[in-house]
Amino acid sequence: MHPAIAEFLDQHGRDGLEALLPEKFTPETVARTAAALRARDEQVTVPGRQTSTAAEAWDERVGNGPLVRIYRVPDPDAQPAVLFLHGGGWMTGGLGTQDHACRRLAAAGVTVVSLDYRLAPEHPFPAALDDCATAMTWMVREAGRLGISMAGGVAVVGCSAGGTLAAALSLRSRTDPGLPVTLQVLVYPALDPTRSAPSHRTFASGFSLTSRQVRFYWHAYAAGHLDNPLAAPATCRELGGAPPAVVLTAECDPLRDEAERYAARLAAAGVPVVHRRYPGMIHGFLRLHDIVPDADEAVDYIARAVGTSRRGATEWSSKND
Repeated sequence: MHPAIAEFLDQHGRDGLEALLPEKFTPETVARTAAALRARDEQVTVPGRQTSTAAEAWDERVGNGPLVRIYRVPDPDAQPAVLFLHGGGWMTGGLGTQDHACRRLAAAGVTVVSLDYRLAPEHPFPAALDDCATAMTWMVREAGRLGISMAGGVAVVGCSAGGTLAAALSLRSRTDPGLPVTLQVLVYPALDPTRSAPSHRTFASGFSLTSRQVRFYWHAYAAGHLDNPLAAPATCRELGGAPPAVVLTAECDPLRDEAERYAARLAAAGVPVVHRRYPGMIHGFLRLHDIVPDADEAVDYIARAVGTSRRGATEWSSKND
């Protein structure tokens, strides 16, 4: 683990929100724990700095549906678009969760639409995924007003639970012409509810996110649907025809191996894939931009990938980047 991250975890707790998890799953314990997780998430502050980008940000309501926050640097020309999906185990997080990353993407000349999708357990699967589809359809409809170029479609970028949703939306786009996903960027995504990959044992605890937390999140979000590829993309048997993918993983993350397996399966199905593993990083490291330079480097890498996808360039590799 990176020394700066190890020091951060020693100060803030190596097992994150583990102590809040219930011993038994009942509707009451899940709802109570979700409320506690949200309260704790609002209190935990991650060291950070004010961004100096010129990106403007404003909120809009998608019809009668979810709220979005739009980030854009003033530009008379239409820009490529990103639908950004925050993490938080499908139970926590919101529009402020990845504000720094969204502003940095926007500063690179990308219009970012960050989605405040509905959260479990009050709104389990498929509510969040439906919100993603609603938001993307709205982006297409409002492209002219928002200054979005639809020539290269829309890139969907998701972190952690948002990465799950990004992968699922990409699978759904194969049969839904109203979802022009042309690039999926999966940042340490949760994809396999079986938690059978070796990294779930190697990094089961002591690295912020624990394997036990992952189990709880899956149950709260998609109990009864864990064999549905749109809930758990790793269960999809045929990945052919999915949009090109960029998969970013953290070395010290219980979700690492399942994400890397998914990248390999996409490549085997003929999908253009680039995979990059960040040594010494933990799950959620994009939020630690004031601690490690890898966080901002990863966001800059995503911005370059979005630009490459838009230009139709063929800078893809099915091998590790």
